[in-house]
Amino acid sequence: MEPPPLPGAPVYVSVTTGVGALVVLWAPPLGGAPVSGYVVQYREQGAASWVTAATTGAGVTFHTIDGLAGGTTYEVRVAARNDSGVGDWATVARPVTLLVGTTRPRRRRHTCAGRGRPVMRARRRC
Repeated sequence: MEPPPLPGAPVYVSVTTGVGALVVLWAPPLGGAPVSGYVVQYREQGAASWVTAATTGAGVTFHTIDGLAGGTTYEVRVAARNDSGVGDWATVARPVTLLVGTTRPRRRRHTCAGRGRPVMRARRRC
């Protein structure tokens, strides 16, 4: 029995930037061979080698790459894979630059009614 052909490239690949992170979204290839998962890679703009950020299952069409340096420009690409190997790469059209700032969002503060002091908690218990 002959192995299945390689899958096509994912479509509609996009990247949303945040502070210290990139969120990569894509859609499965249109038609073609069955897909068993995806490979997500990134690199600093112009770097020679790619870094594999994730290898996902077939039902996952997004990945967050975090721990990245703010103010740095990155290139991102995604490929579908199956038992025959990794198919063609879909690259985001333009490199993306991360925002500069803190890496963790701050917790919200609220004031307990009648007590007048700020409380740092996930739930409001006053």
